[in-house]
Amino acid sequence: MSQDQEENVEKTAPVGPVKRKGSKKKATVVSEEAILAISTRPSPWPLALALALIVLFIGVMSNVIVLILGAVLVTAAIIGWGLERR
Repeated sequence: MSQDQEENVEKTAPVGPVKRKGSKKKATVVSEEAILAISTRPSPWPLALALALIVLFIGVMSNVIVLILGAVLVTAAIIGWGLERR
């Protein structure tokens, strides 16, 4: 590196940590009621959909009747999850 390049690097490189003005934020306290109001309730539908997909894939490998049963179960799980009240 030439001497001119070293001088340019020294001029542009910050020395020490960069301090920002106004970066202090106040911590907000959230009540338990507010957290419970926005949180979702546990749902059985994701598990039902997973099990229905397993039945569907077993039906693809084994038998048409199991395949149809799996398709019906997948459809029911998707509809049930979609219509669930929050």
